[in-house]
Amino acid sequence: MSEASSLKDKEKKKQLIQETVYSESKNGQTKNIPESLNIKKKKLQEKLKTVLSQAEAKKNKPVISLRQKMLEKLKAARFRFLNEQIYTTDSKEAHKIFKSDPEAFRAYHEGYRQQVKTWPLNPLDVIIKKY
Repeated sequence: MSEASSLKDKEKKKQLIQETVYSESKNGQTKNIPESLNIKKKKLQEKLKTVLSQAEAKKNKPVISLRQKMLEKLKAARFRFLNEQIYTTDSKEAHKIFKSDPEAFRAYHEGYRQQVKTWPLNPLDVIIKKY
């Protein structure tokens, strides 16, 4: 190591020591951290809080596999298809559809229940309260 680089290292250490001020507190001696390190520490603490809150949000969110997501989309599509079928045909034809395929009846009503969960207000609740 050259004398010049050794001197620079010594000067850096001396500067760091000068930046670090020791003061007496009620509990004894405490070390005051240089302001530049305080800023870095605060930034790291904020980043840690953000990461932890994101991790907590992910933890609380139910894990759904791709297969489950695709099945839910297929169920929703089937509901929309059945819904269009029964509302674009007369009631006798809709009755025939459900009579011939009991699974379609169950799929339609399950889809309807899922759809109602997304509504801010269920119109049937209003009608029931009114009458």
